[in-house]
Amino acid sequence: MMTREVKLVLEMANREAMQRRHEYVTLEHLLMAACYNDQGRRILEACGGKPPAMVEELDQYMGKNLEHLPRGVSLAPRHSAALERVLARAVQQKLRSSGHEADVGDVLVSIMEEPDSFANFLLAQENISRLDLLHFISHGVVKENALGEKTGEDGAKQTPLQKYTTALVKKAAAGHIDPLVGRAIE
Repeated sequence: MMTREVKLVLEMANREAMQRRHEYVTLEHLLMAACYNDQGRRILEACGGKPPAMVEELDQYMGKNLEHLPRGVSLAPRHSAALERVLARAVQQKLRSSGHEADVGDVLVSIMEEPDSFANFLLAQENISRLDLLHFISHGVVKENALGEKTGEDGAKQTPLQKYTTALVKKAAAGHIDPLVGRAIE
């Protein structure tokens, strides 16, 4: 039901939780593992995210907000309820779309449906939306500006109208268009 890549990400998330002596494997562990995974990193970068910065944010969050097991207590971390929901949702979504195995992208999309998690907040902070993830997973569409595409003169993101048209009035006002003979009145 899940690809080898998802199983590797889950293993890495489990190891991360165990190393940090956390009782539960959370969505934050899962997102951090996805940032280290080649497929996860490629998806996040294509959608405009910066995995190294995300790992740093996740590290700080887990250090401050997740409780550690006392020294001497060694329990294997269990999956949190949110993690179980995300994995189940990813598999269900893949089956509904006539797929066979959920991959890392499906898991990332499923994280976006957990509004109360820091992982979702961090993805939103990186301006990664569920739609961006779905466009990349389904069609390979890279989010505009994710790979350094051209922006407007002021550095802002261009609208499709600005990107694919020429503002003739601006060009004329700047003197970049030859004057038309016999059209002085207009």
